[in-house]
Amino acid sequence: MNNLLENKELEKAINEFEESVKTNFNYLEKMFNYKRMVLEKIDFDSYRDKHVEIAYIGSKVAIKIFWYIIDASLGVIMIELKDGKIPDKTTLFPNKGNGRAIGLDFLILFKTNEEVKPLLPYEIGKNISTRKISVLWQKRSELILKDMKGLIKNYAQRLERYGNDIINGDTRIFSEIQKYYEEKTKDEMGR
Repeated sequence: MNNLLENKELEKAINEFEESVKTNFNYLEKMFNYKRMVLEKIDFDSYRDKHVEIAYIGSKVAIKIFWYIIDASLGVIMIELKDGKIPDKTTLFPNKGNGRAIGLDFLILFKTNEEVKPLLPYEIGKNISTRKISVLWQKRSELILKDMKGLIKNYAQRLERYGNDIINGDTRIFSEIQKYYEEKTKDEMGR
C-alpha cells in the first residue's frame, strides 16, 4: 500500500479503477437507462477516509462503486433516491431520518442465506484482535492492487445477478437488508 501513497502510483490505480468501472458497469447505462456520473475524489485531504467513487443514477436508485484507498475497501452501495436525487445523508442502518442505502455484499449474503461470500475478506464482531484486523486489511489491499479489474468485473456481475430487482427500482427489500446489516454488525458497532 505504500506505493499508493505516491501520487503517480495512486493516479495510475485510480485510472484503472475508473476504466474498470466504466467498462464493467456500462450495462447500467445501456440496458437500464442509468446515467453515469464523473469519478469523484472524496476526502483526499484526509489520510484515513480518502476514497474514489463513481455513481450511476437511475429513476429510483443510485448505485455507487467505491474504493476506500487506505482502508482497502472496494464495493458497491445502492441508495434509494429522494425526489430523483441522492439524499445528503444516507445510512446502511434502519433510520427514519436518513436516506436508505444497502451494500451489495450484505444483499448477497441475505439473499443466498450466507452461501455466497464477499469477494474481499472481512470479519465483524466484538472479539476481533487488532492483529487480525491488520492481517485482513493487508490481504484486502493486496487483492485490490493485484486484481482490481477482476474484482470490479465480479462486482458488476454480482450486482446484475443479485440486485436486478433493485436496478429496476424495486427497493422493498431495503428495510430487510438494513435490519440484517444492523444485526450482523451489532457487536462491532457497539449497538
